[in-house]
Amino acid sequence: MSREPEQYVQVWGDAVNPKHLWLSVLLGAATGLAALLVAGWALRGAAVSPELRDGYALLAGLLGCLVAAVVCAKLFPPKRIVHEHALSPEDHQAAIAEVLAASGAGSTGALSPHAERELRSVGLHDAFAQAEQRNPEGRP
Repeated sequence: MSREPEQYVQVWGDAVNPKHLWLSVLLGAATGLAALLVAGWALRGAAVSPELRDGYALLAGLLGCLVAAVVCAKLFPPKRIVHEHALSPEDHQAAIAEVLAASGAGSTGALSPHAERELRSVGLHDAFAQAEQRNPEGRP
């Protein structure tokens, strides 16, 4: 019995199983609504203003959504398998040349301060700058 590969959809830059996504949305909505309604019913006889009672009920609904998020995280763990391996210096330079060619800008000087910090934090800024000096047009 062969198993069909699962289909994924992109949500906020991540691949997710649509079935798990919908189950999570339904569980979150049901839990949040139930907590909101139960808290509103429980606080009905309390000696507080209606606005405060509604605020507490809303807070309970939000806490219900947080509980649902934790439950869904346990029910549907990530399915990614990450393999790490070191690139050879040639592979490293080829990847940098490909990124420079695809960027169109061809210059680390045109990067935003945030992108420049990110490159520096992973130790790639100098490698990109050296690749640019060797090939200013950004061609591989």
